[in-house]
Amino acid sequence: MAYDNHVNFAYSTVLTAPSPATSGTSVVVQSGDGTKFSAASFNATVCPAGAQPTTANAEIVRITVISTDTFTITRAQEGTSARAIVVGDQIIAGITKKTIYDVEGGSNGLSDYVVSGCIWSGNAYASTRVASMTAGIIWLNKVQLSVAAVTSRTFTASKDTYVDLTNNGDGTAALTYIEVTNGAASPALTSNGLRIGYIITGATTIAAATSILQTGFDSLYNPMYPPSPTFSANPWLTPSYTNSWVNFGSGFATGGYMKDRLGFVHLNGLISTGTIGTAAFTLPVGYRPALTQDLGTISNNATGVVQVTNTGVVTPSTGSSTWVSLCGLTYRAEL
Repeated sequence: MAYDNHVNFAYSTVLTAPSPATSGTSVVVQSGDGTKFSAASFNATVCPAGAQPTTANAEIVRITVISTDTFTITRAQEGTSARAIVVGDQIIAGITKKTIYDVEGGSNGLSDYVVSGCIWSGNAYASTRVASMTAGIIWLNKVQLSVAAVTSRTFTASKDTYVDLTNNGDGTAALTYIEVTNGAASPALTSNGLRIGYIITGATTIAAATSILQTGFDSLYNPMYPPSPTFSANPWLTPSYTNSWVNFGSGFATGGYMKDRLGFVHLNGLISTGTIGTAAFTLPVGYRPALTQDLGTISNNATGVVQVTNTGVVTPSTGSSTWVSLCGLTYRAEL
């Protein structure tokens, strides 16, 4: 979305009020005053004559068309409520919250991202196909939008359901659900949308938390749930060890994995005790490489290899069980 146009001293009063006053979408300003305003579209504040605008007496409208002195408006913008607009009311194309948000987004050169919330979780994993999403805030095309919570949505069986957000045009975001067969290629991103992830359903249930993916990239390389460019790092996730592998301890980093905002998986920690050549843990879907990776490392002060398969199995394949370092191992997540 392009920035709104702006001019200084864009001010007039209402000559002909909309009808009905609280819902009409056409207002006429004083003769000749239409030229004081910029080209549509932009937001303006309407408030009583002789009064300062407040939350109690003002409404923000969006002016979408200007025909001489007649404005076509969309009511109740930026969280304001529609009021009875009457002859003599002031109409001011000045600074509103949206103006500031546009400046903040543009000056930082920000791409689309999730500010907060919009987290999906299953209501009862391995029991139902029902999931819910928290409310949130996103930046989309340099506009900040609020996203309403989703409560107890039932997803279609045996589908990968992608969730995209688009701009409703009223300061809120709309959710679009796109279903494909399990394991199929990602669908095209909704036009001017932001993809926040996808939910994998079986025949009867959402199996586990790992069936909801909200990081990295889809198969078309659309970023999913992209965080702010100032976002530091995702938290480290703790693996479930197998075959007697454990953390080395003694003050060294514990085993963990995370995926950064570019879709690269990072491993961390010092592990020991297990048998070389046996799996230490398995990474969930979304953290696996497209093809098996053999990653060079240090093991007991000598060289070693940690293998990560396309099914997520992490195995110290060569080295010493005294300790194997996972620190600094990284690869692109593709599955």
